Amino acid sequence: MLKIELFDETFDQNRTESYSLSIQACLNGFYFSVKDLVRDYFIVLVGMPLDTPLTENSEWYNATNELINKYPWIKNSFKKVSISFESPVFTVVPSPLFQTEKAKSLLELTNDVPPLYEVRYNSFEKFNATIVFALPCTLVKALSDIHTNIQVISFTTPGLHQLAEKAGEDRNIAYICLADKFAAFNIAKNNTLVHSGSFPIVSTEETVYHILNTFKHLEVNTQLSEVIICGKNDEEEQLESLLGRFVHKTQKDSPEGTHFSYLLSRQRSRFANLFNLSSCE
Repeated sequence: MLKIELFDETFDQNRTESYSLSIQACLNGFYFSVKDLVRDYFIVLVGMPLDTPLTENSEWYNATNELINKYPWIKNSFKKVSISFESPVFTVVPSPLFQTEKAKSLLELTNDVPPLYEVRYNSFEKFNATIVFALPCTLVKALSDIHTNIQVISFTTPGLHQLAEKAGEDRNIAYICLADKFAAFNIAKNNTLVHSGSFPIVSTEETVYHILNTFKHLEVNTQLSEVIICGKNDEEEQLESLLGRFVHKTQKDSPEGTHFSYLLSRQRSRFANLFNLSSCE
C-alpha cells in the first residue's frame, strides 16, 4: 500500500461542512480524499497503511481509531461522506430480478462471503442493474458511529458510473480498475452492460489474455473497442502499452468535470476509483 499525504494549502479543517469525504479501505489501511464542493476541487489525498494489516476475520474498531487519532478532523461534520472497501466480493444482478431479501443468496452464487462481512447493494439506473457486495460489518459500524450520513458504495460502482457516462450507441467500452491483488472489470456494448466481474492479477500478460478472452466470449469486436484503465501505476502503464496492440484505443481514467489541486493532479488516474466515489449516489 502506498503511503501518501497531500494537502492543498487551501484545506481548512474548520470548513468541512462544505467538503465531501471519500474513504476507501482495504486490509492494509485507508485511502481517503477530500473535495471542496463549493469550488468542485479536490484538495486532500492520503494513504495511511495500518501498523498491523488486518484479515477477513479482524474487527475494524482499532484500525478506525488509528485513523482518527492521526487525523482527528475526520470526525468533523461533512456535506457528504462515502466509503468503499477494496474487495472482489460483488456481483451484478438485473434490477427486475433483484429482491432485497435474497441479496445474500444472490451474492453467494458467485462469491464466498466471509462470516464477519455484511451484504449491501447499490442500484444503478443507467444499466437497470443492482450491484450486490459485501464488506466488513465492523468497518461500517465504526465509521457510521462517527458519520450518520454515510454512503456505503461497492468497489466497482465508481467504474460503472464512468462506463455509463461514456457508453453509447455503436460503442464498445471496457473499464478496468487495478487493485492490489485483483482487477474489477466491466464492459458495455452499445448502451448495455454485458459483463461485470473481477479476476486475480497474476501478470500483465495474464490480464491482457483475460480481457481479450472475455471480449471474444461476448463477441465484442476488439478493433472497435476502447479500454479505460485506472489503478496501480506500474501495472497501469504496462497494461496500457500491451493491450493497445490488440484494441482500438486504451486510455487512463481521469475524473472529468472536476478540478484538482496541483499537488494531487499527478495522482488522478492512479486514484480515480477513490476520486470518483464523490460522484456516486
